[in-house]
Amino acid sequence: MYLAYVDESFNKKLFYMAALIATPEQVKSLTCELDEYVLELSETYPTIAAREELHGHEIFHGKGGWQGLFPRQQVRVFMDVFDIIADSGVKIAIRGLDIVAQERKYRDAYPPYTVVLTKILEKVQSLSKAAESLALVICDEYHEDDRHRKLLANYRQWNTPTSTSMRLDRIIDTIHFTPSHESRMIQATDMVAFIRLRRSIASGRDSREVAAIAKLWDKIDACVVVDYVWRP
Repeated sequence: MYLAYVDESFNKKLFYMAALIATPEQVKSLTCELDEYVLELSETYPTIAAREELHGHEIFHGKGGWQGLFPRQQVRVFMDVFDIIADSGVKIAIRGLDIVAQERKYRDAYPPYTVVLTKILEKVQSLSKAAESLALVICDEYHEDDRHRKLLANYRQWNTPTSTSMRLDRIIDTIHFTPSHESRMIQATDMVAFIRLRRSIASGRDSREVAAIAKLWDKIDACVVVDYVWRP
């Protein structure tokens, strides 16, 4: 069985969603390793709590409990977390949407969250079917939780409304929405989604940032089963 953890990262032009797709054993191992890592950090940096949330935006910009870190230390945290993710053997699915192109082409476009989540769910379905397994989906909290639970129920009974239309009969139960501070898996997914967005917008910026992001992505590249941006 797979557990698929989903989170998003976006700006006004691009919307990305990442999914970490793992077995229960991988979830247990990755959660324990991230817990131990943050605990070790808390013993070195007084601003970091033992249960501090790993949040891409806050770590990158030195906010919240991560405000006591210098830029080099912030990058080190990303490097360490990405090493832990890569070593866990989880699968990573990335889907994105060019919001500007979508709005230019469609007068009444579907919300980016709905569009990209549908494609993520299709990938979870495909992986589960290939493995002759089932999957449970866990997302970061979102203000339209009920709407997307109903969408999954529809997709399970009928088909997804896409060019790769399929019935999501390998995804069991409903979509579970949980606060990110309660799930290391959601936190790891958040960091992957955040860096994927930065990877798209870093070109032409600080060369050190471009190099660091390229190095980060190299760490997890072997785990990525899809990384595609839809530009309507």
